[in-house]
Amino acid sequence: SARRGPVDPAERSRRISPVRALWALVLAQEKRSKMRASVRARNRGMVVVCDRYPQAQIMGFNDGPLLSGWLESPSRLRRRLARWEFETYRELARTAPDLVVKMDVPPEVAVERKPDMQPDEVERRRAAVRQIDYGPGSETLSVDGARPLPEVLLRVRRAIWQLL
Repeated sequence: SARRGPVDPAERSRRISPVRALWALVLAQEKRSKMRASVRARNRGMVVVCDRYPQAQIMGFNDGPLLSGWLESPSRLRRRLARWEFETYRELARTAPDLVVKMDVPPEVAVERKPDMQPDEVERRRAAVRQIDYGPGSETLSVDGARPLPEVLLRVRRAIWQLL
């Protein structure tokens, strides 16, 4: 069962325009295509690095399904489109990455870097990101994003080298 993240999908669904819905469906198809290419590359012995990874646990958040508010829509077409998108993300999430690097930035640092973000929203997002589980066999490295860049890069490089 999917958990709700920082944005209530029912509220968001009321504001989904046809253009945004089309964009969500095209995005899901693009993610499907990229994931297939990534799996082929991995199976050929290549190292695949993604800066984003699909997840189907928290709707409308952090590379998750955007049309989940339509899953309970009275419109059969909207329900069907939302189910297709959701199943696409669930399918993609079944391919667990070997390593997930989660940048954990303290709220005060995040607000300093992005002044338009409110501290409570930053904390909600941090909590949501901590909840995402990328599956069995997937190692998670939590990195303090407030540390100096050379230190952050060194930790990430060491984690990658350990897996190779």
